[in-house]
Amino acid sequence: MDKVAVILASAGIGNRFDVKILKPLFKWRDYPLFIHPLLTLINWKKEYFSKFIVITIPEGTDKKFKDAIVDAKINIENINIKIIAGGKTRQESIKLALDNITDDYEVVIIQDSARPIIIPEILSNMFSMISKFDGVVPVFHLDDSIAEISKYENKVNRYFKRENIVRVQTPKIFKLSSLKLAHKKASDKKRLFTDDGSMLLHYGFSLGFVCGDIKMMKITNKNDIKILEAIS
Repeated sequence: MDKVAVILASAGIGNRFDVKILKPLFKWRDYPLFIHPLLTLINWKKEYFSKFIVITIPEGTDKKFKDAIVDAKINIENINIKIIAGGKTRQESIKLALDNITDDYEVVIIQDSARPIIIPEILSNMFSMISKFDGVVPVFHLDDSIAEISKYENKVNRYFKRENIVRVQTPKIFKLSSLKLAHKKASDKKRLFTDDGSMLLHYGFSLGFVCGDIKMMKITNKNDIKILEAIS
């Protein structure tokens, strides 16, 4: 198995969460949200990767995150967890994390702390495909119809074929050299992308997919906690 590092993106403030606590530190099922994917990644096929995890956090919150890891009583023996301040955007935070990963790593896993559930089987499916692509993402098909609108005109412009539209989830995995090169190009051109997958495609890299799962949903607001509780 390739030498693998992990980036746990936790630097977002979570303005839409509407709770007086940083979203990654919001406690759900006994642990802060960011601890759940951290535990899964630490325990998933331990022999597969070199136990190097970079956690991006809001500036000035180091103690809160370190205390949360201690309070969770995670066995981090022989695991190198590096906590760094993120940037002003998610893209900048990922770039800062990548700068902390040496080039002897071959693959990097990127996980949002706002997605507390990772399904190990899906992660394994992604790794079975990474040799064919520069990156692999999990996707989840939509049940609703999808349309483009003109927001300020209250006008629907067109519908899209639902079978070709998916929701992209995390964890995402990438060949480290490809992702670093894409981020360098984006930084040099000062281009902002919605996520790392769209960045890779823009610069001509290949991106594969596997089927995701509704349980790997993102927590955006308080109601999402209720939904996740009901489906998991």
